[in-house]
Amino acid sequence: MNPNDALALLAELTRLDAPPGYEGPVRAWLQARLPAGYTARTDGLGNLLVLPDGAAAPRGLVVAPLDEAGFMAQPGPAAGWVRLAPLGPAPLPGPAAARVRFADGTRGVLTPDPAVPTPKAWADWLCDVAPATVPTGQTAVWDTAPRPQGSRLLGKAVGSRAALLAAYLALHAARPHCPVAWVFASREHVPGHGAAPAAYGLQPAWAVRVVPALAGDRPGQRVPGLTVGRGPGLRRREWGRVADPRLTAWLERAFATHPWPYQPEVPADREPSWASLPLVAAGLPTVTLSIPTRNLHAAHAAVDVADVLAAAHGLQAALESDCDPLG
Repeated sequence: MNPNDALALLAELTRLDAPPGYEGPVRAWLQARLPAGYTARTDGLGNLLVLPDGAAAPRGLVVAPLDEAGFMAQPGPAAGWVRLAPLGPAPLPGPAAARVRFADGTRGVLTPDPAVPTPKAWADWLCDVAPATVPTGQTAVWDTAPRPQGSRLLGKAVGSRAALLAAYLALHAARPHCPVAWVFASREHVPGHGAAPAAYGLQPAWAVRVVPALAGDRPGQRVPGLTVGRGPGLRRREWGRVADPRLTAWLERAFATHPWPYQPEVPADREPSWASLPLVAAGLPTVTLSIPTRNLHAAHAAVDVADVLAAAHGLQAALESDCDPLG
């Protein structure tokens, strides 16, 4: 796929809203675009499981998130005002006003609570929805339309959708030599949900996650990290644990035999959202490809489509080279 087409697909996906637990639009988008030879079903948690026709026991697993960081309305101090409880790792807004869009179409503007001199938590922010009334429990997402800028896309949820798109492109292009299942995971940004229960049910031998990751290429950043536009990250560590070295070497070989770049990655922080996958299914060997994302999960995030395509091509090459990377 050429970069312009991939950028258009990414923008299309980003326009869909999918806070944790409410991923229906993205799940339906994928179900309508399955490649021939695959069958999909949705489990009780909302994970979309895509398996080759007739394959009951997949050898491998590829995981990507369906959802994005979002919010849920809480009662506010007066009519026309609500507070927001984050669903997933949504960062606090900056000093400029940020907007959110609720499931019923109501839009709100965030502002610091005047009673709190220095806002440090989501409870210290108010959301102006006047003259509308937003019921408690209604979900919301950042109200930011996708905007192309060269080979990059700016907007809400672009990191999560970029990871999903990389997995989606590999699903359509790869011809693995053994059964590989694909899990597009619901509530992946909320600990205890998502891919781990699906992996437990499928019992594969190994798993590859494709996830968004916080870029570390800002000037003066204390701990440098991934650079946007220089390829996906290939992680050596998983939430304080070493990534399976056999799977790491398998992906490294795939990238080395092709012109697609990648970046070795050791995340500086823990990731509770994806902590449980390596622990289930009898200690599932796991490795991660990550898409560098500026302002990850914020209202104005940014990714480079070249990183998405490199991740998709590298994953395709690995799947077609060896279906038994554990030796």
